[in-house]
Amino acid sequence: MINPTARAVGIPWYRGEDYLTLRSRMVDAASLPPVFDQWLSVAEELEQRLRHEGHVVERIFIDHDAFLEWCRKKNCGWDADARARYVEEIVARRHFN
Repeated sequence: MINPTARAVGIPWYRGEDYLTLRSRMVDAASLPPVFDQWLSVAEELEQRLRHEGHVVERIFIDHDAFLEWCRKKNCGWDADARARYVEEIVARRHFN
């Protein structure tokens, strides 16, 4: 059941074949699990918790080229803050435009 006060939230999501390359390019790579399966486990737990709270959850895949271009336009580094802002913008466009 969706909570009427809940909002749409996005989670930065990675494809297994892209994870190590993307992680190696992130400024905060050390804050991400070293292997995809560990990251996936944490991400799926977060996704499940948010859904349980009634949120509409979207997996927003981080595409290397699109994210790089977005970071250049926003003049920001490849880090958790940039990933969160990137995902928020995509979710907002999908749900509120």
